[in-house]
Amino acid sequence: MNVTLQRITKKEPEIFNSQWLIWVFWYQPEAEILKKIKETSKDKLPICFYLYPSPELSEKETEEIIESEINLIKIPHPLEENLETGVRLITEKICYWLAK
Repeated sequence: MNVTLQRITKKEPEIFNSQWLIWVFWYQPEAEILKKIKETSKDKLPICFYLYPSPELSEKETEEIIESEINLIKIPHPLEENLETGVRLITEKICYWLAK
């Protein structure tokens, strides 16, 4: 996703362009997948959304995932919790990244 942010200043508008790479997974991705994502992202903001924790991840893999420096976000299940809750979470994250 290409993101353009324009800030109005007294002199000239400041324009910031960035690219976000967004992946959506059913289960939490494994460390190896996150490593590949990180390698391909370079100057882009890598974002991974997932619905369920992976039942197959070991404790070591979980530690690697935490240290992966990728925005890994578990979204609430739309039927068990509420679709609005998931939309709110994603909106809050986007606003946070735009403020950086």
